[in-house]
Amino acid sequence: MSETDKEDEQFSDKLIDRIADTIGVSDPHKRGCLTYHLRDIAANAEGYKLYRVIRNPSKLKRAFAQTVKNCDRLLQALSTEPEGVTVQVANMTLQPFRRLLLWELAADRDGVDPSRALDDGTAEGIFDEHVGSVTAIRDAAARVHDDISTRTAKGRGGARHQSDRALDEVLRQLIQLYEEL
Repeated sequence: MSETDKEDEQFSDKLIDRIADTIGVSDPHKRGCLTYHLRDIAANAEGYKLYRVIRNPSKLKRAFAQTVKNCDRLLQALSTEPEGVTVQVANMTLQPFRRLLLWELAADRDGVDPSRALDDGTAEGIFDEHVGSVTAIRDAAARVHDDISTRTAKGRGGARHQSDRALDEVLRQLIQLYEEL
């Protein structure tokens, strides 16, 4: 049985006609939209149930919180010169940690002269790209942490205190579809 046949079984044309009549959808374009989205919701519902695969959301939440902290520490370490390594020469303060790091990042790029990249700002641009990646990872970990936090109800005692993501997502999509139609 193909995927399309399976979807048609869950929301037959007759059932969709009944739903459309019940909510007052008579426009053919809107009826087509209703058909598409109802069948799409049915297909996606199985995927929403996979959220339950996460057995210990509190452990994942702690792991993502730790990832955010680790990224913050790395970003802090990269933005400051380690203590005791700066060199004072005449009226200049040299930062060997940062310059060596920038030189290595530039040397890793094809077609970039690392010594020249330090002077013309190319190394700084490469550094900013890499820092942006760490920032993106931190932000993604923070979003996952927040998502797990909102999807797990307060309290103790396992699954009975967790919200039902599949039901929540299907209801949200049905309400949105109703409002749009």
